[in-house]
Amino acid sequence: MFTIAVEPEKPDSLITKEIINQLSSATLYHSDNGVLIIMDRYVCLICGHVYNPDNGEPLLDIKPGVAFTALPADVACPVCSASKDKFRKE
Repeated sequence: MFTIAVEPEKPDSLITKEIINQLSSATLYHSDNGVLIIMDRYVCLICGHVYNPDNGEPLLDIKPGVAFTALPADVACPVCSASKDKFRKE
């Protein structure tokens, strides 16, 4: 996860359509106090389940907006129980 600062009075000053188009479609955008937070989705290499931080993980009681990298080390895939290290950026 990384952040890009955006001037509140000029919300489009640093983020252009070109920049957004260059970013992966697997990247999500959450605006929080003038900062653009970019969080990637991760896919389980065993079963194909996708962790999407925009949705969280209802099956594991993980609320929306939590980056995959912020999940506990012992979190497992809710579908096949694969460990966190079996996930890769989508």
